[in-house]
Amino acid sequence: MDAHPYLSSYLTTTPATRAKRGKLRNRWRLIITFWPRLSWRTWSSLALWAVLFAMGSYAMQHHQLPLGGHSIAASNSRPASAPAVAAARLASATKAMTLPGGPTGQLLPPGTMAAFGTYANSYAWGQCTWYVATRRPIPTNWGNARNWLSHAQAAGWGTGSAPAVAAIAWTSEGYYGHVALVEDVDAENGQVLISEMNYTGLDRIDKRWAPISSFKYIY
Repeated sequence: MDAHPYLSSYLTTTPATRAKRGKLRNRWRLIITFWPRLSWRTWSSLALWAVLFAMGSYAMQHHQLPLGGHSIAASNSRPASAPAVAAARLASATKAMTLPGGPTGQLLPPGTMAAFGTYANSYAWGQCTWYVATRRPIPTNWGNARNWLSHAQAAGWGTGSAPAVAAIAWTSEGYYGHVALVEDVDAENGQVLISEMNYTGLDRIDKRWAPISSFKYIY
């Protein structure tokens, strides 16, 4: 029996197919030649993006709270590259003020609310917990905002549903919870003015009016 070699269309060559294959080979040569350079740039960009994404996710210790209340101010607190310097400068230039008595007349421990940056602390920089702990001397082991109410109660701090100026406003809303400081109370309209960080963005301080019932309070 005569042998009939099988010639696939891939193996069949014509001037047109040879030219086409030549173009493909040239493209592959270009890709191989420039791949190390492109790969370095691409991977550098991806690595930078991954780091920024990780930082943003960590910031989500970010509460994922629905924006609510009437915001009256929001601003970058200071250059993000120098939190320690700013805190030290503020600490030396400000004095703590006495925490007033609560709505029932009791003396509220620990008794102070200072200007922003007064107290150094180990909470995550730029978060709500870090902000509150720069103005009130908070124990280092309270963890995420969600846990603050139970830790405060275990430590003997007063807690309740009635707001007071300089009290810590606490909510379990959001994955990590949220804490803020009471700046003013409008009992007639059932509102509290709170100051907070990382409600509108990492390391951003804002003030807003919110319903008293939105929070429980740590005195």
